[in-house]
Amino acid sequence: MDMNDPFEMRPSWTQEHQDHHTAFRNRLNALSAGMPLLISTKEELKHDGVTPRLERVPKMKVGDMWGFADNYNRAVMKFLHERFRILSFVRHVLDNQKDYQNSPPEDMLMWAHYADMYQGVAILIDPTKLNCGIKPLKKRPGWPIRYTNERISLPVWFYDCLHGHPVPITQEMNNNISGSIMTLIRTKSDLWRYERETRLIYDVERLLPEADFDVIWDTCPDCKTRQNPIEKCKSCVASDVVKFSPEAVSAVIFGPECPIEYVEPITQILREDRYEHTKLYRSVFHAQDYRLQYMLSNPDEIETFQKAHTKRVAMAKGNVKPTTDGFSMPNYAARKGVNLNRKPL
Repeated sequence: MDMNDPFEMRPSWTQEHQDHHTAFRNRLNALSAGMPLLISTKEELKHDGVTPRLERVPKMKVGDMWGFADNYNRAVMKFLHERFRILSFVRHVLDNQKDYQNSPPEDMLMWAHYADMYQGVAILIDPTKLNCGIKPLKKRPGWPIRYTNERISLPVWFYDCLHGHPVPITQEMNNNISGSIMTLIRTKSDLWRYERETRLIYDVERLLPEADFDVIWDTCPDCKTRQNPIEKCKSCVASDVVKFSPEAVSAVIFGPECPIEYVEPITQILREDRYEHTKLYRSVFHAQDYRLQYMLSNPDEIETFQKAHTKRVAMAKGNVKPTTDGFSMPNYAARKGVNLNRKPL
């Protein structure tokens, strides 16, 4: 339920689904008509007439019904949220055998949407060095996303199962629903094609070995607003995580607008011996094209260039204060959304 694309958890509700649901409602109404109504009292159950015969539910076109599908898909959402976890990656971001290269044009959207508007970093992961969960038949790490404009639907009988209706399940039906579920959670709208996504999919019932997984706890939104410590929070928020070792981090790319206040804590970590194998890249905006240029670098060089970026942005936005020996600026002066008042209001 936490995916940024809300259609991920909402399979298509088709005319076949609606007609089946209508027929079930009418059968239920017919079976219950004339049954005795009972009222529970402290002493006993008392009769209170019989169930009236209800009018038949008319057939309706799905296209004419607005805002109803979530009522039927809620059980699907619950099933998927309880059963699966997803770790998403982008394919082919960087060839870490090259010292200089241009980014794919699609990366412009990825940096904007998933790396804090070019202020963040991209971490390149070797998927062979972490638990990849449910693997395809060919045993390659991850499941490439299938992009299409056609919504995926689940079998009609599966909704009956989710709502507790007695349905005799055959092996063929089991195989069919397994395939349908996997197709649903690895299919997205063609609008997301720029992501070039590959997913590691985890079955919550089989998160083994336990050393590969963990839960990070945080305070609830109310306690966070009040700045209450987690020890006093009665509704802690849980985030499921997949663990991986430093060896899995093959490279880190610093975004071109990464301010120095973000850079220094990261480069401090990457200077540790456990990340000696990790390649570092800085990125700059291409002078002519809508793309970035990635250059192999090192912590000292990255800090030098991003300090210059911080100063350049701070001066362009006027987030500097003149002093007797030059000027000063706060360490957050280049962060997006920060516009300091230079004059009292």
